[in-house]
Amino acid sequence: YSVQIYKPNVPIICDQIVVMGSNAIDFLHHERKDHEVGTKLLEPIENHPLKLFHDYRRTSALEQGKCDADEADSDDYSFEGRSGILMVAEVENTTVPLKSFDSLITKLVQVLKDGGMHPIEMKTPDDDAAATVIPMTEGHITVRVWPDQKYCALDIHLWSSFNKMEQLRDALVKALGSDHSSLSSYRIVTGGMQGTSTWDEDHKTIGPLIEQTRSCDGDDHIRKGDLNSKETHDIVTEEALGLLQGDSALAAVMCGPTKEDCKSLDAVSRQKSIDEVIFIPTCPELAAASEFSENIGDIMVQCEKEILAALRATASSKGGISAFIVDPSAPVTMVKIASSIWSSQRSLFQLLAEHFIIVSLMPDHRDSWRKRHNFIDRVRKALVYDPAFAAELVISSSDKTMEVGILSNEDADFFIHLEDVAKNVERRTSGLDVVV
Repeated sequence: YSVQIYKPNVPIICDQIVVMGSNAIDFLHHERKDHEVGTKLLEPIENHPLKLFHDYRRTSALEQGKCDADEADSDDYSFEGRSGILMVAEVENTTVPLKSFDSLITKLVQVLKDGGMHPIEMKTPDDDAAATVIPMTEGHITVRVWPDQKYCALDIHLWSSFNKMEQLRDALVKALGSDHSSLSSYRIVTGGMQGTSTWDEDHKTIGPLIEQTRSCDGDDHIRKGDLNSKETHDIVTEEALGLLQGDSALAAVMCGPTKEDCKSLDAVSRQKSIDEVIFIPTCPELAAASEFSENIGDIMVQCEKEILAALRATASSKGGISAFIVDPSAPVTMVKIASSIWSSQRSLFQLLAEHFIIVSLMPDHRDSWRKRHNFIDRVRKALVYDPAFAAELVISSSDKTMEVGILSNEDADFFIHLEDVAKNVERRTSGLDVVV
């Protein structure tokens, strides 16, 4: 669970935002506790349990495939990218002679061998040299010296045996005749090397160890409600339209080819806060064509023009549209047309009321309905003013799910109203589970 808390108009800093996440606490439903902290800007907590919510997200470890035991316990890292670690160490106040560079490197190579590393045979550096690289099976070490300043710089780059890095650094510092009081060092993650023999062990000791702390328990609760019934569909539609503010609203319902196919039309028409409903059937040419037809683009353009003309004619005489509902009977091509219309700034400002909601009903929780999710999200991104909120209600029986995508504009108390919608749907359907 994650939530973003938003408080506008804070003195000095203008807007204050706090983001919280938890694997156990559902911020939308968890009982709140007053810790009796004094406040100057906030009202008492009982007055606004959801007032400051701006974003909320719930994810399922099961649905995301994060509960697969085989995946979690797999020791096959052959396709993973390799990382290395570079430690930069600055050693001052050395007491061993640094000018005899050949002897110094020979001494450091022996220290590496004593520490369990495997130096690779290298060309002996000149005695008057000041820098060299010691190659190893586990990585390499760059050594640079400034004898007059009694200073040695070590770049210890390992791509295996990472657990020996600090031990190795301390041994090299001691070999240089210095100690921790004259040492400064830091580490960065760098590129590694494929094919290292110790990777299986290294993988278990580097980085944060990933543990599954999210819930992987399935829900065995038996729910007796019927998701397929018209009564359930009507309840969901009516409660979603309860997000409308005010009366005498104008609504538009995008449907399949006929009114008989459009389950939402009756429920919208019965809504007391709605005075008039615009029926938008699927264009006949579009209903007869396949989504992949060669001339589908031309058909969709013509259909969009006809729908826009009808919406503009009604909006000019009746006022802005307060509710736009996409019925499950509307094909994907019609959803794409709706997305094109409401992604336009011109259409948003000319055709919609100041406060409006868009509702997309999806009778099944599967990837083939993804375009309807994308429709809601695309319109949300087209809105250039705040507050604007998008939400999904997942309504479940024992073997089926239904989703409701909701976009609401200019409702500062959206989360409070959304919680009421979820509770009312769950109460009226008696047996179905509703999750935001």
